[in-house]
Amino acid sequence: MNEASHRPPPPRPRRLSDAELKEVAGIGGVGLTGYGILAGELVADPGAKIRLITSGKGTRSEVSFTIDAPVTRLDLLPGHLLRVFGLIHKTTQWVGTIRRAQVLHDHLDPALLPGMHVELAGVVDNREPVAIGGEAMPSGSYLRLERPIHLSGAVFEELFLEHSPFPQDHALKAYGRLELRSVGGVETPLRHFAALSGVSDVGAGEPRFDGVQFHSAINGAHLRVLTIRRQDLFDAPNAIVVLDGPAARAFLGSMGGLMMPGRNPFHGFGASAEISAPSDAERASVRFDEAGNATDAATGQPLLLLDREQPPPNVVDGLTTTWYFDPAQEIVYAFISGGIAGFNNRMSAVMRFPHDDPGE
Repeated sequence: MNEASHRPPPPRPRRLSDAELKEVAGIGGVGLTGYGILAGELVADPGAKIRLITSGKGTRSEVSFTIDAPVTRLDLLPGHLLRVFGLIHKTTQWVGTIRRAQVLHDHLDPALLPGMHVELAGVVDNREPVAIGGEAMPSGSYLRLERPIHLSGAVFEELFLEHSPFPQDHALKAYGRLELRSVGGVETPLRHFAALSGVSDVGAGEPRFDGVQFHSAINGAHLRVLTIRRQDLFDAPNAIVVLDGPAARAFLGSMGGLMMPGRNPFHGFGASAEISAPSDAERASVRFDEAGNATDAATGQPLLLLDREQPPPNVVDGLTTTWYFDPAQEIVYAFISGGIAGFNNRMSAVMRFPHDDPGE
């Protein structure tokens, strides 16, 4: 493992407060920079320039932000309100930019549209359809809905779950992003169907992903995400570990990868583990070398540094928390350092995910 893997992550850009977001959405807040969500109406200017108008549309006091996110025709309908998340910078009283932008759809919309994040309930029906020329509906789990939904002017009584198959006849309460897909058009007639991407089984306690961040199914709290970056395939999704403190559980899922623009980056969860206090044997299973790198005490193999959280500069005797991953055993460890007690890489939590033992 090279030295770069042990470097602490760069400082994260701060999140703008609600008061600051209100200010930049109007004619104030010049010079403010940070992450946040602004609501408004999208317009397309000549040269493929897209702007989010947040105040005073069509007047001399109009305030707008140039965004770099892909949009659909529905996003650009006149009077269609939506939200945009990204790195906001207010350059003048009336103009700003939103970089790394994501267009969000929520219940500001008068009807359900593709891209909205919703919670739906129903019963799972697993299928393996066939059709002429391979123009079949996708194989996998479908959700027969308790109530039909109106999506983009059409009525759907079921939708396809873009997730690994759920048990047949499972009563599922799912949260995810609505999609409008199509099949056929060559040897069979073109057909549209509804789908749900980035699926969370909220009935089983899985966190919700709203297009920006994860929320606890217990109390809606924003959750920390640890990324386990792929070392072999650059275009494959990375594994993520979502730490749900209120539920005392960690959830293992996947995120990102090489995708078409506008695709949902979250691919769902596959396993979970209790966030538990370590035993003496578990504490003894990890050692730190002279350079401060964590290794497996039995094999000497280095552990993968995932993230490090340091206390604010004005906090005296604060604790630093560092997370490591053991890829051979699918275990995430948390260590604390500092504090009044003067801890030095003391193991504070263990998350053991199910894994296949190659020795069995």
